[in-house]
Amino acid sequence: GMMCPHCEARVKAVIEGISGVSSASVSHISGTATVLAECDVKDAVVEAVKAAGYEASVASGACSYDCLKASYEL
Repeated sequence: GMMCPHCEARVKAVIEGISGVSSASVSHISGTATVLAECDVKDAVVEAVKAAGYEASVASGACSYDCLKASYEL
């Protein structure tokens, strides 16, 4: 898992490098990331974080959508 600020920065960079992601807020302390992105990139975000060596899944009940954007927590 994310244990330090370096890990946090790496996960943030991985997530924000995905096309369709507007921003990510990542916390190594809570072990979470909140992502603002196009609605259809949720699976790509989870897979990218896993490929970087971290566990990832969308938190239950953590999605909120508007017209073109989704905010969700990993």
